[in-house]
Amino acid sequence: MLRFFKINDPYRLIAVFVLAVLFSIPFWIYPVYPKEVHHWLVIGEAMKGGHLYSQIWDGMAPLSATVYWWIVSVFGKSAFVLSVFGMFLNVIQAVLINNMTIKNKVYEQSTYVPAFVYIVFTSLHPSFRLLSPVQMGITFLLLALGNLLSHVKFRIKRDEQIINIGIYQGLAVLFYFPLIIFNVIFLLLFLSFTRTLRRRYALFIYGSLLPLMMVFCYYWIITGDTGYFTYHFLLHSFEQSSLQSKNIMPLVKVGIPILLFCFLGVITMGRQRRLNNYQIRLSRLFLMALIGANGIFFFVNGSSAMPLFVLISMATFFTTHFLLLTDNSRVSGMVTGIFVAMVLFTNYDSAYGYTHWYLPRKVPKVVSEKLIYKISGKSMLVLGDHTEAYNYGRMSGPFYEWKLAKPFLDQLGYYDNLVFLDHALRTRQPEIILDYEHRWPLISRHLPWLNKKYKRDSEILWILRHES
Repeated sequence: MLRFFKINDPYRLIAVFVLAVLFSIPFWIYPVYPKEVHHWLVIGEAMKGGHLYSQIWDGMAPLSATVYWWIVSVFGKSAFVLSVFGMFLNVIQAVLINNMTIKNKVYEQSTYVPAFVYIVFTSLHPSFRLLSPVQMGITFLLLALGNLLSHVKFRIKRDEQIINIGIYQGLAVLFYFPLIIFNVIFLLLFLSFTRTLRRRYALFIYGSLLPLMMVFCYYWIITGDTGYFTYHFLLHSFEQSSLQSKNIMPLVKVGIPILLFCFLGVITMGRQRRLNNYQIRLSRLFLMALIGANGIFFFVNGSSAMPLFVLISMATFFTTHFLLLTDNSRVSGMVTGIFVAMVLFTNYDSAYGYTHWYLPRKVPKVVSEKLIYKISGKSMLVLGDHTEAYNYGRMSGPFYEWKLAKPFLDQLGYYDNLVFLDHALRTRQPEIILDYEHRWPLISRHLPWLNKKYKRDSEILWILRHES
């Protein structure tokens, strides 16, 4: 298999696409979707009726939310569509990586093995094949990395190239905020591997901040208040940082193949006798980037394996070096077979739990069948950390993430808070109120007109009265 991709023929990319489809088919037949998928689709649907941050209280990155809004508007709330788009984006990223390695002479020979390795690594976990914020952000990160390698190789003295690196990095952050760690990583790579002038560091910082400033101005003009954007996206992203997971086994399990083949690639670099000084420098660059990229886990919260997607591009570099080490077809075929088998086993075991080491995270069954019957297809407002209920209806109201809503509802004595809530409820008038935190009676006391609008159906359910 590896010999087929060693040939310098662009048509080998067709085989990469076929492999991506083959690896995806089992999950199209027996779909397994992580909890985050419902979050993305609910926010995308909610954006059809309101602005993110000011009218939809959630910390999702703005460009990711815009993509999900477009997908839901065209295709509806379809997780299958996300898996198809995710597969295509993985192929595009594989092409970007392969073109980047050939253009910048990363390896001693032009080969399509990097594209093959990348598409295999993206089959390491079911969530890697979905159109996720981290996947979309990585696309722009790869474009920034390609420009950086060109800068290292050719030492082009052009200011626009440095600005482009910054802009690509800034766009990546607007898709997935934890990628902001690469602002620091790129600066360190500039210091260590280039002779970039001091003023060009300022150009990089300017370029990386430019997309953020443009989005800031957009919310300033459209909503008239940038406080929601600043707190719900920027500050909240820092507040929820750090690993607070009670179960890190998904990270450990999925990370083993990445770390193993990175380790094998690093320790065998000394046996690559035909590498020139430039290629040796690039190996150090990628090693530094790999080490720095692990800092992303200080910006994530939970046991999701999705942040590991960030390591795949660096892992592809070292794994490709390792697989290209031997010219013996039998040994090469055996090592490649072990690599593919290990990745696919981790993938299917993470999805279907063959070894029971880690079972897939499913949406908790917090909504009873009786309640589903009453709320299905209705517009609703959920008070509490039970966003699963939105899967059965439409989000209608400002609150999605409870960590953002709870401090607000704890301070209803403030006039500004009551004005905001009164306007939101009068404008939206959700058909269903699911009050898991028992806050609705307090809200009704502050806004008495709600008592005439809503009737209590059960302990947690309030229903909009029909006009007679």
